[in-house]
Amino acid sequence: MIHLYCCYTEAHKVMFQDYFVPSLTNNVLVHAYRIDLAGPGDFLSQEFIECIRRKIDLIVASIDRHRGDIIVWSDVDIILFDDFEPDVREIFAEKSDLDIVLQREGKHTSDVNSGFFAARCNDRTRRLFERVKEEMIADPSKNEQPLVNDLIFGDVDVTWEYLPFKYAARSQIWPPIEDISLYHANCTGGADGINQKKIQFSELKEFHPYEKVKVCIVTPELVGPRKNSGIGTHAFYLSRFLAALPDHEVTVLLTAHVTVERNEDEPDWKDHFKEEHGIELVLIEEQEPLYEEVGWFNQWFSLRSQAIFGWLRNKDFDICHFQDLNADGFMCMQARETGAAFQKSVFTVTVNGPNLWARQGMKHFADSPVDDALVNFCESYCLEKADMVVAPSQYALDWCRNTGWQLAEEQRVCPYIIETLEPAIPLDQPYKEANEIIFFGRLETRKGIHIFLKAIKLLHAQGKLSGIKRLHFLGGHVYELEYNSRNYIFDYLTKEAPGLPFTIDGQLDHHACIDFLREHKDALVVVPSLSETLGYTVIESLELNLNLIATKGGAIPEIFDGDDRLCEPNANALTELMAEGLTGKLPRAKMAYSRDKATQAWNDAHQHCVELLEVKKDEMLVVPGDPLISVCIPHHNYGVYLKEQLASLVSQTYNNFEVLILDDGSTDKDSLAIFDQLEKDYDGDKRIRFMRQENTGLSEARNRLAKEAKAEYIVFADADNVSEPEMLAVFSRAIQIAGADCVTCHMAKFRIDGESGERKSLDTYTPLGACVEAGPYCDPFGDANFIIRKDVFLKLGGFRHVPNTASEDWEFLAKLCLEGYKLEVIPLPLFNYREHGESNMRQTPYYDTRMRVIQPYMDRLPDAWQKRILYNTVGASELLMTQRRVGIPDKPSQELILDHRKYIQELEAFIKVSQHDLGESIKRCESIAAENRELKSKIKRIRRNPLNLLKP
Repeated sequence: MIHLYCCYTEAHKVMFQDYFVPSLTNNVLVHAYRIDLAGPGDFLSQEFIECIRRKIDLIVASIDRHRGDIIVWSDVDIILFDDFEPDVREIFAEKSDLDIVLQREGKHTSDVNSGFFAARCNDRTRRLFERVKEEMIADPSKNEQPLVNDLIFGDVDVTWEYLPFKYAARSQIWPPIEDISLYHANCTGGADGINQKKIQFSELKEFHPYEKVKVCIVTPELVGPRKNSGIGTHAFYLSRFLAALPDHEVTVLLTAHVTVERNEDEPDWKDHFKEEHGIELVLIEEQEPLYEEVGWFNQWFSLRSQAIFGWLRNKDFDICHFQDLNADGFMCMQARETGAAFQKSVFTVTVNGPNLWARQGMKHFADSPVDDALVNFCESYCLEKADMVVAPSQYALDWCRNTGWQLAEEQRVCPYIIETLEPAIPLDQPYKEANEIIFFGRLETRKGIHIFLKAIKLLHAQGKLSGIKRLHFLGGHVYELEYNSRNYIFDYLTKEAPGLPFTIDGQLDHHACIDFLREHKDALVVVPSLSETLGYTVIESLELNLNLIATKGGAIPEIFDGDDRLCEPNANALTELMAEGLTGKLPRAKMAYSRDKATQAWNDAHQHCVELLEVKKDEMLVVPGDPLISVCIPHHNYGVYLKEQLASLVSQTYNNFEVLILDDGSTDKDSLAIFDQLEKDYDGDKRIRFMRQENTGLSEARNRLAKEAKAEYIVFADADNVSEPEMLAVFSRAIQIAGADCVTCHMAKFRIDGESGERKSLDTYTPLGACVEAGPYCDPFGDANFIIRKDVFLKLGGFRHVPNTASEDWEFLAKLCLEGYKLEVIPLPLFNYREHGESNMRQTPYYDTRMRVIQPYMDRLPDAWQKRILYNTVGASELLMTQRRVGIPDKPSQELILDHRKYIQELEAFIKVSQHDLGESIKRCESIAAENRELKSKIKRIRRNPLNLLKP
């Protein structure tokens, strides 16, 4: 992202709001200043000259604010048609001595136009605009345009170039040339200049229709590339509906891998969607991951969210429609909440059925309790931070509320859209007695497979299936914990309904399923779901006017007007209703669901999103200030690293900060000498303070630094790490925009090779945020390198001093969240974490460290038995993983209570080796290293794209 500055008077506000801001992409951070001057704002008028003077002051201040970085200044009577950031970055990257690039005034003149320029923030560009200001003071009739030309072509010491000609200020050419990237309405004469520019912009639409609404539907499922699912059907119909709206461009981002391959003589899925539906299809499996390697929090759903964020942040979508399942939009939501990206975009989330809801319907325990807690947190976070939550039913909304999740203020019930299906049976024709039964839905517990099979067993025993020629299972095959669905059905029916013919039609896609239902129109269709957020299977069957019965699972009753064809979701009730349904004499179903009303509901919801885009313009007017930040660095025997960390801090693009460095009783002579030398080197820099004390430990050192800090905000930084240039600027923006009490971030790990001295990039740590339910078992909160309000830090008592332990940051952030303070995470690595053998974590007992982490939880548990449960679950999963990793077999199920003392003795015996064995082990390790190099090349493609399932 790039910083873009502009200013405007009241007269130019319409230019800013209605034309300039809507043309900007998400790749800019807008700093807009409203100058309080009255008047029409016509060229060279008195208020025009005064506005220019104030603009020059703002330019100088912005250069001071972003020293070393690239910024852009723009007039607001400009419309942009392309993302200018890549061009600007490339120009400055190619020429390190370049100071400023400006618009060319026109094709037949060498003059520049300072209405749109990009500058490197340094002393030379600052001096250029100081000179402009001096000249304007000397001659009040002058404005900056001719002065900038006189100076850059004259004696000012500045290196400059023209921007590419597609950015030239050419509004005197009409109609405009097609290949422009920018239109600057600077060529107006006389009075009423604003209206002249508005007329130009309105006519410009004929040549460059810049007002199209760009929509992205982000979905893990999609009709065509993926097999049937309700989410895929919803995404398919919604994308087609939106693509048919005027001035809309629709992209579908498929976030799971393609499972249905096209024939060789057919266009691929991307070409198919473009040609058949006018929709751009993007496959996330073809995109580069956000990070090359991820350490902690590399669960598949987190990796997928990272990849989605990495792709979307470089795009310019106005509206993104996310799905709730697996929290695909999680890191995009985090980025927007902290002001790191998507400030202009409107986000919605559709409640199709989150993981917890699905697991309850499947009657499954959590496969991995910690991972399940994390994905539940991520899903609920998306529903809270979205601009709008859309649910296909009232039931779905109520489930979220009853679960205790906070939802976005704007909530809509929009039933699923479906396109017209011609009835398979005429509406005036009675149903026939059924000679086939169709189970319609995935072959899983939530879809009612068990109660359906029990009903078949009962009907078979009652002799009521004698007229049934075949039983069809129309749904995808699944693996559940205890069974393979195909084998389960085969074994069950062979035993309980011998002689009943049946087929499992699990390979049909959405359209083939509809065709199948038409071909078997006289069958009894059964949808016995235990829970549904609406249910496309029911809607499709009713639209086809089939002989359908269903259970009252979840939102299904909301589809029907009356319950003649509904029953409770249990085997006995289903048996009775199926017996009636087989006769064909049940009353024809009446639908409460309406295709037209569903379409209208979605149209209204989407139009509200378009209206919210206007609100986003106003939100962009809010520019966070530059409050003082105190950077606190405790130092103990890390002199060899401190110099690099300090250099990275004084090179920050943010200027309003102080650095407090406290030597906590270092004993290493070299470190003490380096500390003393650095104090001399920075003696003239008033921002930096060096302090010393007797050794008290890391926690107490940080606490003292916090008390000494002058600022409202504190950032803790470790002496052995290295900060990114934008760290303080991004932290400052995030904590203000999010209204947070504390903000953490991602971090990139590295180490220095001992032999070559080469810097080696390692993995990236990507904390997820305030998931307190996972906090005792993993650290989802973030590293100590966070920004926090000083008053909040002091109220919480700072870091607790516990000798010979680490993870004081984990404990502190858990306490912060449990006390109700707001924690956010910036999904960007703002600092580099140095791995080396001297780190505090490597020097402390792991058990003691884990016990301190759970203390904030222990303090809040009222009863001893609750504390015992927590104590006995912490570390249990890690112990079992270690046991399996070293090869000690699991104990029999009747011995689940581990004898920890005996187990530790077994581990100690296992890892003991003699001196001779150690030599042999080294040789074996060298052999393994060679094997690993070969293995690494094989898995390289998976690391490049961890979203794919592992393949041979």
